[in-house]
Amino acid sequence: MLASKISFLASKIQSQLFPILDEYLETPLKCHEQVIWALEILQVENIIPHYICLDRGRPPKHHACIARAFVAKHVLNLPSTSHLIHRLHCDKNLRYICGWLPMEKIPSEATFSRVFDFLSTSGKLDAIHEKLVKEVYENHLVLHCYRDSCPIEVRERDKKTDQATEQTRYPYRSSDNKQLTLCEYQSTQARDLRDAIKHLKTECNIGKKTNSYGLSKCWSGYKLHLDVADGMFPISCILTSASTHDSQAGIPLSMKSSLRAKVLYELMDSAYDVNAIKEYISGEGRVPLVKPHKRKGKRKEDIEANETAHRNLNWHTPEEQRLKHRFSSERIFARLHDSFLCRAIWVRGHAKVFCHVLLGVLALFCSELKRLKT
Repeated sequence: MLASKISFLASKIQSQLFPILDEYLETPLKCHEQVIWALEILQVENIIPHYICLDRGRPPKHHACIARAFVAKHVLNLPSTSHLIHRLHCDKNLRYICGWLPMEKIPSEATFSRVFDFLSTSGKLDAIHEKLVKEVYENHLVLHCYRDSCPIEVRERDKKTDQATEQTRYPYRSSDNKQLTLCEYQSTQARDLRDAIKHLKTECNIGKKTNSYGLSKCWSGYKLHLDVADGMFPISCILTSASTHDSQAGIPLSMKSSLRAKVLYELMDSAYDVNAIKEYISGEGRVPLVKPHKRKGKRKEDIEANETAHRNLNWHTPEEQRLKHRFSSERIFARLHDSFLCRAIWVRGHAKVFCHVLLGVLALFCSELKRLKT
């Protein structure tokens, strides 16, 4: 459970680990406590092997140490791998914490790049995230799950697609040859989570999003879809192309979150106001709370009249009160961009960008656990 997890961390790290480190390290700990917290919570060395045996050549090593260093990079908000290597050379405490011995040489930047490529293709970080969420929310209910997306800008050329080869609005068909949208296919025909995700676009392209002020923003790169539990804990995430509509990732996110924790209410904005999404969530025994999309015509007039009446009476339904909690996801996205390197992405390709973003999500999860403890 969440309380037992926090009490375990408080007793093991705060009262036992920190005094030992202060005793054996030559210089006192300053900004390393957050790194120690994150590494002790994630324990990447249990999943990532120290050595990976290949057929030829010198066997690579230090993989677990380099993976711990990548976590420290996101916790300390170091903008690039070269900054991380320079920090490891200068900061003896950080070098010891990541696992290198006093006289051991720090690997080159090329070795760091190869380990990062291994992390991005192996799926180890997503397994660490899943394991962490299951441990924290074991026998614990997630009352509210907020769902939203944010732009991920990268330094990568967008992939040009021919308009004639673009998918139509109804690219799928049911068993009785009925035309289906992607959301309808995911809710009725998808066999599992992998089948629902594989139809999402993952190439780099141009995206457009309208903020709360009604202003549009265009960017080149990807889009991060995130589910956030109460207390601002990110429990599942998916990275797609920037042009992917939010609703297309709604059902896969719901599947992914339900496999990791028991969710009661799923809170979404008007972009997820799709009947297929609401029917799927209701059919799984959860409650979808979606802000109505005004669209056009009589529907828009009815929604605006209803909002005006509620505002004049100063009365809000329980569903509207719960929907106010969904703005916590905006604070999560702001922290990811400002404090966990989701604004400084120097890698290219969907797999590597998702690995970079997932490291920030894991560092943010550990930060929120420490905040609850304090």
